Amino acid sequence: MTGGFAIGPALGGAVLSYSPDAVWWGGAVVAGAIGTTFLLVGDRILDKPPVATKPTTSPGDAAPEPA
Repeated sequence: MTGGFAIGPALGGAVLSYSPDAVWWGGAVVAGAIGTTFLLVGDRILDKPPVATKPTTSPGDAAPEPA
């Protein structure tokens, strides 16, 4: 986890010294890829969780005894 804090600025500095515009283009490509992924996966996200959508007991039933 902390390695990213050292590697990120080192890579960013190297890219920045090579071409200042490459940092902006790289960020735009990453943001576009993330946005495209969210658009493609968005239809697969469920509106309701798949478990416990309806209660298994009615409100008048007694609570089950602990084992």
